[in-house]
Formats: sequence, C-alpha cells, structure tokens
Amino acid sequence: MNHSPAFRRMLAPVLALALVCTLSLPASAFFWNKKTDVPSVSDFSKNGMVGQVISFSAGDFPVSGGSGGTALAAITLKTLPDIGTGMLTVGGQPLTEGALVDASALSGLQFQALPTPSVNETAFTFLPSFTTGETGEEVTVTLYLLTEANEAPIARNMDLSTYKNVAITGWFDAEDGTAYQLPPELDLICTAHYLEALTMQAKASQISAIIGGKMPHVMTLVPGGTAFVPTDQKLDELKALADEIYDWVESTMIPDTLAIAPYYIDALNWGKGCGRYVAWGVFEGPGDYASYTEQMANRYLPMGVIDDKLNLSDVQENLITEYMGRSWYKGDATYTSPYFVTEPEYTEYNVEDRYTWVKCPAYDGKPYEAGGLSRVLAAYKRNVPFVVEQVDGLLEALGAPGQIGVAQSTLGRTAVRQIETLYIAGLMKDWVAELIEALKSGDSEYFREPSTITGAGTGFWEAPRGALYHSESIKDGKIEGYQIIIPTTWNLAPINESGEHGPMEQALIGNPVGDIEKPINALRTVHSFDPCTACAVHITEPATGKSFETVTSPWGVK
Repeated sequence: MNHSPAFRRMLAPVLALALVCTLSLPASAFFWNKKTDVPSVSDFSKNGMVGQVISFSAGDFPVSGGSGGTALAAITLKTLPDIGTGMLTVGGQPLTEGALVDASALSGLQFQALPTPSVNETAFTFLPSFTTGETGEEVTVTLYLLTEANEAPIARNMDLSTYKNVAITGWFDAEDGTAYQLPPELDLICTAHYLEALTMQAKASQISAIIGGKMPHVMTLVPGGTAFVPTDQKLDELKALADEIYDWVESTMIPDTLAIAPYYIDALNWGKGCGRYVAWGVFEGPGDYASYTEQMANRYLPMGVIDDKLNLSDVQENLITEYMGRSWYKGDATYTSPYFVTEPEYTEYNVEDRYTWVKCPAYDGKPYEAGGLSRVLAAYKRNVPFVVEQVDGLLEALGAPGQIGVAQSTLGRTAVRQIETLYIAGLMKDWVAELIEALKSGDSEYFREPSTITGAGTGFWEAPRGALYHSESIKDGKIEGYQIIIPTTWNLAPINESGEHGPMEQALIGNPVGDIEKPINALRTVHSFDPCTACAVHITEPATGKSFETVTSPWGVK
C-alpha cells in the first residue's frame, strides 16, 4: 500500500524508544508549636583518596536536641566544594548551590575527588531542616583528600590461618583493574552524559507519545493508516524535540565514542560473532518501486544480506528457516517460514541437547546476526552517502582506515550504533519538516480503508534491536495463523543442525575475562548486541501443571 507523505513521516518517529523516569520528593510536616530546644546537626569531616569517591550515609547526619522523634527531613546546600577538587552528586546527579536533598536520598550523596585536586582540603555547607518544620544552623562538612592510603594486608592466592589455627583457604586475588580503563575525568564526563542521555531518551518517548497517543504500545496506528491528526501545537512540539535530540546526539554521542575508544582499543579484537548479517531495512524511501524487494533495497536504511566475506545480496524469503532441535519445543524439525506451528515442550537444561526457549533461525542454513551493525553494514555496502562518510571517518579515527572488518567486534558494534543514531536523528528533523510542508500543501490523508480482510502475507522491517519478520494469514478479518522471528531470536540462537553456535554464543567465545565472578567484558559484548531476552523467550505453563524455572545470563539460559 502506498501512503501519503503525511502518513509516512508520521509513522517513522513512532519507532523511537524511551525510558520515562519519575522523581518525587516528600514534603516536610509542619506543626504549630515552636520548640525552644532547636534541633541541630553538628559539623563533621570525611576523608578519602584523590581520584576516588567519598560516600555518605544517613548516619553521618545525626540530629541532636528537639523534641522526641525529631528527625532530619532534608538539607539545603549553601556552598559547594572547591570546583578544582571534585564534584558533589546525589544519585549520580551533579548538585548546585541551593539544591534540596531529601533525607531519604542522603545514602546516595557522594563526592568524586579529582586525581590531581587543586587543594587537598575542601568543604561544603548546608542548612538542615527537620520534620518539625524547623531549620537549623549552617553545618560545615570538611573533606580531606589523601594522596597515600594506610592499606590493610592483602592475601594473594594462598592459605591463611586464624589465631586459633583454623585454616582459611581459597583464591584471594581480584580483578586487576584492566577491565576499567577510563581516567576519572573522562569517567565523570561520560557519567554526566549518560544522565543527559536518559533525558534525551525521555524526549524521544515524547515524540512517540505525541504521534502514537502513548508510549510504549502506541494506540493510534491502525490497519490502513493512523488516527492521529496533527495540530499546529503538536507540530511545533515535534520540531522542537527533534531539533533538540539531533543537537545533543551530534555534540555528545560521537565525540564520547571517539574519546572512550582509545582506552578499549583491544575490544576491536574480540566479540566478532558469526560474521554474517541480515537487515530487512527500515524507513520507506521516496518514490514507487516495481517490487517489494526493490522497495526494501531503497529504504533510508536499506535491506541487505551479508555473508562471511562481506558480500551483499538481496533477501530471499524461502531461505529463512527455523530449527527446533536445541530448543524446548516439540520435535527437531527445520521449518521453512512462514507457515508452521511450534508447540512448547520443556525438558531439562542440557547443553548437549536442549537448553533454551529461543528457536534457531537461519538464513541459507547458517546463523546470521541482526541489529545496528547489520543495518550500518548494509547501508555502507549500498553506498548510503551519510553512512559511508561517517563509517570511513570512524575507521580512520580508530587507526584502521578502510578496514571495515574491524567493525565486527565488541567495540565496532557499539561504535557504529552511534553513527546510526546520528543518521536517524537527522532524518527525523527532515521528516518533521516534510510533514509540516505536506500539511501546508493540503495533504491531510491519514487513513485508507483496507481493500480486503482475507489473505496472507509477510512483512520485513527493523526494530531497534534488528531484523523483524512477521507472517500471518487472515480470513474474514480474523487471524488464522501468525509467526514471528524477532531480532534477539537471531542473535541468541542456539547451536544449529551443523553444530555451529549462534551469533552471540560465538561472540562470547574468546572474550578476555579478568575475574570469572565479574566477567565485565562478556557483559560488554552482550550489551553491544543490545538483546531483549524478554522478547525472545516466551514461557508457557503446560496444562499439566508442570513447573520450571529459567535464569538468563551471558552464558546462556539455565
């Protein structure tokens, strides 16, 4: 179905994902009677190493005086520590003079000391307020920044004995710090930008909510078009939000990536995965096309199937299959999409047999990766100008000019997602402008009634996490059959018929692990895929009442 420019451009921003955070601050109680014995908090001091965090707790702020039951309600910051010594935060949020910190949040109060502070002694002051409604006198908190520590004895891979000669044995070594490379200054900057990113994510959700009626699970999209009718006010909001998101992404995400990458350049050497990629493409391009395949190849982020030699080809639906032999479903058949039925059948967790609820999709009998890297590689191979320019610039900055293969890694997968974000943020600005111009020209068609309510078909699209495939059959407006292959099913695929691991399983093999109890690099590799196990894993309680439990981890489902 060909839709009007107005409808197409309204549809695109609905795909923005978001996290909405709600903050609440309890109010203090007020009483009529003023006490002569005014409650107070005494001055105190804390010390810590330069470059490290000094943490506070509610116990650092004991209340003296006042009537029985008087407690601290909040503190109001009057002055801050010297800016050349570090940053005072609560819950990771930088504080300013005049900020009100509720007593319940004091356990999240921290001071991040700089590695080379301008002075080794600083302070901040605050006014305490109490549950009686009273305000106490100004309190001074002195901070001493130490350059040497009086360290406790360290046991390293050896036996210890207590004074009662009770042996204590075990491994006492810990992560040597190589997994955390950023200097404190850059760590602070990136932490601040992460907090800003949550705000930008919320603003992206606003775009979806304005157009879709709510976020998540938009409700204005219906077969044939949309029930959303834009107003001047909503268009102004859309433009302001799209502009703000683009400006932030351009000024922050790419520079942060280039700033962080040199400290983890070795992450270009691991986390590759299967080295094959599928992308169905997303965001319809302008114009009409002779076939659905041609339409997919000309999307703003185009379709592409990329083999292990990075050769590009068009998708062939008949090459998509799903294998059940390693998953908790009946049988061990290999099905050709789209029309088949799978029935859950939980057995036991057995890595030699069945060990996951995730089915095993394949393209031409082989595992393929889906996601941001797949989309960017497809766009790069189809010579999308913006993507080619940005990827080439990234490769040069990483010290690997023209070596597109380095993107096949934990660091590369993470970095190219930032390029994709910048590209889409720019497109959103264009789409909003196009929508405004379309409405000015009199294009107000938002809905076309479907011509039939009986039939069958498939849809190829992209969710943020990767290639999304839907197939269905409908009779008289009712669904007869439905089959879905979501992005994370591709990425979390178990071992296939030939004994080959799925994309993420392959990517985890060979990751350097400094501490087996804290495999941070394995986590980084998993995060580079951005999987959604809640989407890929569906648990059905059998009618027999048999119960089971699954635990999802970077090492699999068990």
